Amino acid sequence: MKLTSIGLRKSEVSSATASRIRKPEKLQHRPSPHTVLNPQMLQLNLHERPKLIAEVSESHKGYSQLILAGEVLRTCASELLKLRRLAELPQYTPSQANQIDVIKKTVMFWSKKQLFGRYVLDSTFAPVQTDSVLVEFTIPGLDMNRERYRDEVVSLYINNRLVALAFERTEDREVLLEQFKMMFAFAQLQLRLNEQQELVIGIPDAQWRQWDGQVYVSGQGGRYAEGALSP
Repeated sequence: MKLTSIGLRKSEVSSATASRIRKPEKLQHRPSPHTVLNPQMLQLNLHERPKLIAEVSESHKGYSQLILAGEVLRTCASELLKLRRLAELPQYTPSQANQIDVIKKTVMFWSKKQLFGRYVLDSTFAPVQTDSVLVEFTIPGLDMNRERYRDEVVSLYINNRLVALAFERTEDREVLLEQFKMMFAFAQLQLRLNEQQELVIGIPDAQWRQWDGQVYVSGQGGRYAEGALSP
């Protein structure tokens, strides 16, 4: 038995079938949505890029500074332990006395270590994490505990700055404290009251490093005597 091919004439194709037969469309090149950038988004990215770079740079600086601060603290702690063991000796040999001076010099060197133009540790041996580092101290006798039986003006000479405090006996302590804060602010210092009602003075770390630590007090004798004090 022979197989014969079956042929169809065009006239034999129904119209319904012909309507379903379409010519293939030409392929068009369409860009990927990931490669299409909105002009506004592109402009926004260009504006945000310097900000992002600056944030990454600051984060890198902060991380590097904290890492170095940890190394400095470990070094200083090791040197201070050596100094403590020497200090517990009943007497020093010339070699041990010289070693004490070497340790003090080493600790002072590391306490002045800088990174990116900023100190790694402040004067209290705490890691520097902000640009405005304050070192706080108190002056013996400078508090709000003493009774005020008469008006008195107490003058403090701190790091070449004069701060005058007017203790008015009839004024509320809260009002006096706000006035004192303003006077210290004029001298580029800060002030707060601690739990013992002492006046805690804050001085920038950079100024503390250059200050001799002497406070000259001038009073009228009712609250404070005149003279030099060390915080």
